Amino acid sequence: MRAVGQKFARVGTKDIRKDSTGAIDFRMQRQLRCWKRQDAPPTRVKPVPITIIMHILKQACGTARHHDRQMIANITCVAFYYLLRPGECTGTTTDDQPFLLEDMELFLDDKRLNTMTAPLAEIEAATSVAYAFTTQKNGTRGEKILHGRSGHHLCCPVKATIRMITYHRRHRSPPTAPIASYYTTKNRRTAIKAKDVTQVLQSAAGALRSTTGLEPKHITARSLRAGGAMALLCGQVDHNLIQMLGRWHSDAMMRHLHLQARPVMQHFAAKMFNHGEYSFQPDESVPMSTD
Repeated sequence: MRAVGQKFARVGTKDIRKDSTGAIDFRMQRQLRCWKRQDAPPTRVKPVPITIIMHILKQACGTARHHDRQMIANITCVAFYYLLRPGECTGTTTDDQPFLLEDMELFLDDKRLNTMTAPLAEIEAATSVAYAFTTQKNGTRGEKILHGRSGHHLCCPVKATIRMITYHRRHRSPPTAPIASYYTTKNRRTAIKAKDVTQVLQSAAGALRSTTGLEPKHITARSLRAGGAMALLCGQVDHNLIQMLGRWHSDAMMRHLHLQARPVMQHFAAKMFNHGEYSFQPDESVPMSTD
């Protein structure tokens, strides 16, 4: 198409790709964007196992003075459980709107808590948390995804959210503050970037290389989304529910995860061997493909 436009330009004919201002026509931009979304990415990151998330949390919670590390660890945990994109959980400018404090809803059983004014004792006792989607990619405005407690004292979406909320309440952050942020020694609020999460993930992957078999270069902040989906898949959660939780409009990611999920795939050969013997009723045949 580019060559066609250049050919027309040489003979003095208007480039049909461009509008009156010289920019690519918006209809063509939308078409190209649509094709790009349908195509599989050239490279895919590896899913992050929960082993790495737990390692990050344990390391961060052992450094009481490093609030930045603790907040990065907490948002990493949340991104894993909610299958979030980097721009939804960090302050990156290349993706969508990150979650704000006012987007959080804590519940104590059936009682909804005001995250900014409820007693801290009730906040600490919260049993579930919902994240409200606003302008996030592929999310329905106002849609809420809720998680209960995982049962672990550190690696839990509810516990991680509680830690971030109590931290921001101590610093009197406004409801419009990004939850993925922390305060410097000069009391200046700083947004957590996707590169910060990637750095922490790769450091943990390096420390656990012999356990997980993951090379640090194969994971980034995007790996958290795939890692959460992989955990659900290995937990035998219905593939349609995983796709809904991850807000995928196609099943391309699910196909990719199925092929990588060792707990799912490792018994397939035995099942095929044990159940591969069958017979047909007389005169029953399988239609042949015309391709």
